[in-house]
Parts: sequence; C-alpha cells; structure tokens
Amino acid sequence: MGTEDDKTKGQASNVPAVTEIKLSKDEVNEITAHINRKARDPNDGCPVCGSPLSYVLENTYRVEVLTNIPAFGGTYQPLTATTCEECGFVRFFNLNIVKARIADAETDGSDGG
Repeated sequence: MGTEDDKTKGQASNVPAVTEIKLSKDEVNEITAHINRKARDPNDGCPVCGSPLSYVLENTYRVEVLTNIPAFGGTYQPLTATTCEECGFVRFFNLNIVKARIADAETDGSDGG
C-alpha cells in the first residue's frame, strides 16, 4: 500500500481529484431514458458479461483534466456512471454532454438521438 503522500502526489492540495454529488431521482430517470435512447440495441448488454441488468448510479463525479477544454465546460468533467448488476463493470458518461443532448431534445421536440 502507498503512503498518503503517494496518493496525493501530483494533485493540487486544495482540489480533490474526484468530488461526489448526488443526482435527484428525476435526473437519474432522465439520464437513464437518454442512455436507453442512445443504445444501439434496446437489449445492449454489458460489454464484459453481456448482462442487460445495469442502472445509472445516483452519484456524480468531478474528474480533473489537465487543460481547459471550452467545449466541455472547463478544467474538470462532471461524470455519471452505469454499473452492471452481474459483474460490476462501470461505464462513465460526461454529464455536460448528456444534459446538453437532453436539453436539445426538449427544445426541438426530438428524442435526443
């Protein structure tokens, strides 16, 4: 196991590498619907075990990036994730992009596709 110094090496002392924020039930439902619409196949399963049993986690994560990316909204990326109930595989989704596509769909009346 590494020391505390090993764990924080290369990180700004006042900014955690990952920050957790909870999504509301409505946001989880909205994101779930968006991901389901985007899936290539309605039964798109886990890429590891093939199970169709996965769900959007209510946690969000703030992952720092090395440079300011204006198209993505700054020096960090807010992420949400889905996890497979069978094997635990996790997929991350950029919340800036997901929420923008949901808003676009609401504005133009499309299904977000």
